[in-house]
Amino acid sequence: MPEAKALYEKDLARTEGDPGMLFRYAIALNATGAEGPAQVKFETAIREKQYLPSTELQNLKQYIPKKVLQMAYDLMDETHPKLKANQTCPAASPNQNSPKSAP
Repeated sequence: MPEAKALYEKDLARTEGDPGMLFRYAIALNATGAEGPAQVKFETAIREKQYLPSTELQNLKQYIPKKVLQMAYDLMDETHPKLKANQTCPAASPNQNSPKSAP
């Protein structure tokens, strides 16, 4: 993680301009003990830049604080809300779609 932190800091403008890179930089900061700055970067990536982490949540979960996981899950719920179940089903009359028979 110290090496990753150093790499992100080599081009900080690019890191801060890309929400995914910013999120992963925050992970590196958090893992190297800079929890305060990491929290600011997490919030910027998720709340301001609307970055929705995916594989990071599984692959780097040991480095992501629980409150950051909750922020990500909240954004998922906002971005992809549950579909509401259809409360009514129109009644279909028998033979509605069958060809009419000749009288």
